[in-house]
Amino acid sequence: MAEKTISHAIFEWFEDGVRRWAYRGEVVDIPESVVAQYDRFGVFASGDDLPAPLVESITTPDPFIADAVMVADPTDISTGPKGPVPPKAGLKELWVEYAVDNGMTESDAEALSKQELIAKFGTGSD
Repeated sequence: MAEKTISHAIFEWFEDGVRRWAYRGEVVDIPESVVAQYDRFGVFASGDDLPAPLVESITTPDPFIADAVMVADPTDISTGPKGPVPPKAGLKELWVEYAVDNGMTESDAEALSKQELIAKFGTGSD
């Protein structure tokens, strides 16, 4: 058995007929035969190759997409429509509620037909 640190996000192997999993940064005691089989794929980290903590790797900018433009802030819940779009076959009350949740006054939403609300706020599902 060898003590190894996993560098892949998830690593799966079989040991004595049992499926085992280990996650990035986890130190496992693993059979030498598994090490010999998977070492060439870079599954195990050593020395300076130890993986960064998951949170750090998420917040560190990727140099390959550094010039990419972010369309919307994924943490800002005010962007885009709120709530799931009601189905086309849903009651008008569902569409009125959806319209109000997305900025329309209740009286204005009630004044529109269901088809007008669908045209204004989305197609919904069938």
